[in-house]
Amino acid sequence: MLLILGVTERAAMGVMGWATTALAKRYQHLTDPVRQDIAKRVGGLLWQVPKPPKKKGNSKKKRPKRGGEDGPSGLPAAV
Repeated sequence: MLLILGVTERAAMGVMGWATTALAKRYQHLTDPVRQDIAKRVGGLLWQVPKPPKKKGNSKKKRPKRGGEDGPSGLPAAV
């Protein structure tokens, strides 16, 4: 329970009256939420999740104009 609260091993040893780290290892058990939190923290340090780019103004993409291409297939129209 002390691990879930984020209490350091040394503080847990003092509260519980454990004289050695061997006792702490014996009686402190890693729970799944603690393991998941550790994985999330380490993963965040190793693999930064890219932030999506911020949208500016109108979100519609405009097609660039090309000179002389006014036909439906993008080819010059016959006149």
